[in-house]
Amino acid sequence: MKKLLVLAAFLALLGFANCSAPLEPGTPVETVATIESNAANNGKRFSVEGYICTPDSLYDGENEILPVTIWTEPAGEGELICTLQMRHYVTKNSFYVTDTSYTDEDMRFIDNENVQHEYDELARFSFTAKQAPDGTWTYTDVRIDAVE
Repeated sequence: MKKLLVLAAFLALLGFANCSAPLEPGTPVETVATIESNAANNGKRFSVEGYICTPDSLYDGENEILPVTIWTEPAGEGELICTLQMRHYVTKNSFYVTDTSYTDEDMRFIDNENVQHEYDELARFSFTAKQAPDGTWTYTDVRIDAVE
């Protein structure tokens, strides 16, 4: 009986360890230059507001992490704000395209509340800033929120 209780406790802890925490909103910034100017920002969450733009290629298809750019205007117009690593899949906090020979107009994204949006809708993108040993930065663990 004691072994069974220990086993049950171990399995319960293992289950909790495999649960991922919800993605939190990040501290708003205007540009990623603000983030990259301070190594202490490594591992912290930030957010930008902008318009999502499709990657140049979708590689092999769904459920991949791909670079997606965020711009000040829809369809890759205006100024580039940042490049995020996002999942190409039909699930919350991700993006997908409606046609394999796609344009920006074919792109959709799904926010943190599981609501689908068009490519030309302004959104808030929260992410974790990660600095590699060589000093380069990547932005991952994206949360998308609609902007009212």
